Amino acid sequence: MDYTLLIESFAREHAHRGWPRQRLLHECLRSAIRGGTLAAGTRLVATRTLASELGVARNTVLYAYEQLA
Repeated sequence: MDYTLLIESFAREHAHRGWPRQRLLHECLRSAIRGGTLAAGTRLVATRTLASELGVARNTVLYAYEQLA
């Protein structure tokens, strides 16, 4: 799965909301799970890898992942 494309697409659609990056990432993943793009229980990409791909701090990804739990 291309998380970067998924997240960038979601970010463009919701840019008007002014959410912080960690919330934007959380909402994107949550939406993908609810919509079936990501199956519930799917193993997510490692936090360091996703942070590097998105150009954000690892803590941003950690926060988003923790909110999904």
